[in-house]
Amino acid sequence: MRKKTLSLLIILPLLVAAIAVGYTLLNNRGSSSIKYRTEPVVRGDIQATVVATGSLNAINTVEVGSQVSGRIAKLYADFNSRVKEGQVIAELEQSLFLTRVKQNEANYRSAVAALEKSQINESNAKKSLERNEELFQRGLVSPEEREKAEELYLSSQADVKANQARLEQAQAQLDTIQVDLEHTVISSPIDGIVISRNVNVGQTVAASFQAPVLFVIANDLREMQVNCSVDEADIGKVKEGQRSKFTVDAFPDDTFYGKVTQVRFSPVEVQNVITYDTIIEVENPEMKLKPGMTATVTIIVAESKGVLIVPNRAVSFNPPLSPEQLASLHERMMGERSEGGGEEAMREMPERGGEEARRARMALRESGSRVWTLNEKNELVPIFFLPGISDYNYTEVRRGDLKEGQLLITGMEGGSTTTSREGRRGGFMPFGLRRGP
Repeated sequence: MRKKTLSLLIILPLLVAAIAVGYTLLNNRGSSSIKYRTEPVVRGDIQATVVATGSLNAINTVEVGSQVSGRIAKLYADFNSRVKEGQVIAELEQSLFLTRVKQNEANYRSAVAALEKSQINESNAKKSLERNEELFQRGLVSPEEREKAEELYLSSQADVKANQARLEQAQAQLDTIQVDLEHTVISSPIDGIVISRNVNVGQTVAASFQAPVLFVIANDLREMQVNCSVDEADIGKVKEGQRSKFTVDAFPDDTFYGKVTQVRFSPVEVQNVITYDTIIEVENPEMKLKPGMTATVTIIVAESKGVLIVPNRAVSFNPPLSPEQLASLHERMMGERSEGGGEEAMREMPERGGEEARRARMALRESGSRVWTLNEKNELVPIFFLPGISDYNYTEVRRGDLKEGQLLITGMEGGSTTTSREGRRGGFMPFGLRRGP
């Protein structure tokens, strides 16, 4: 019994001390100060952009083909060759075409001779008819002989017309084969650079159904265009004349610049995703850019220079206020508004609390955006402003009580987990949150 009593006398003080220490630690954790991360309001330039991907292409590309079938006899241009309009770049074997030209020339001469002969026969038949007509009037020939002479004349006239048609047909056939002969010599239709050659010497090309493509010639690679696909959610912001910049994988450290020249109305659907083709013209004086390169494009759809901008982290910061704090803030704001100070409202507050908190949120949502700062009493104070252009990091201040250099709260650090959790659940957190030492 004495041993048990002695043990209790030893254990009880230790237990009391442990409870006291634990209570103290927990109390200290719950009451620790909250520190805030801050960033200043700055003045600078800001751009709203739309990002898209596309490929580089020549502005004007021509496919040069052959209009006749035959074997490639000579090539005068290769990949990357610079050519002029009218310059001969290839020839087809001409022997077969030359033979056909000679044959059709002979047919033409034969048709000319046949026409001349029929014209002579017509002239003789006409004279014979006139003589028989005179003799018939004198009664020296019978009516049958007169009719026979007339029929002969009419037949000779028909022969002249038939031979005239045969001559025209022979002329057309000769012209056709001469044109085919000319088509065996292939010339460049434009000034430019050969970016593709699809045939070799000795290869046979067949133009029976469609013209085979022998060369692809780009007009001038010193001026190119990016054909990019803009998402339907962003296409409403893109307009002709807007500036743009882009990068390519071949030159990751270089930025190239261009201008939007066309926004096409026709939609492109791929796997239920709608995009619109947008054309951006770019200059390529150093010839770094090549057709087919993939470009990551940034289109500048809006821009402001030398304006106040606030960090987006400050705009999205929401302190964990309780319903009591919301109501208190609402009362204080109403007082400031009655005195003519402060902004009208706040855009967003946590969705919790009773009727007072709900009314506070409704009143505070009347304006555009809100950021938080600390007043001279180290109390959280909202500042309202009308936002403008926004990018990934900053938002433009178009109207509001913000000043350059003013510190805005972007987050919390070092605060008690217990206190933060209580605040998020709507528990007690003093409105006059203090900056930590």
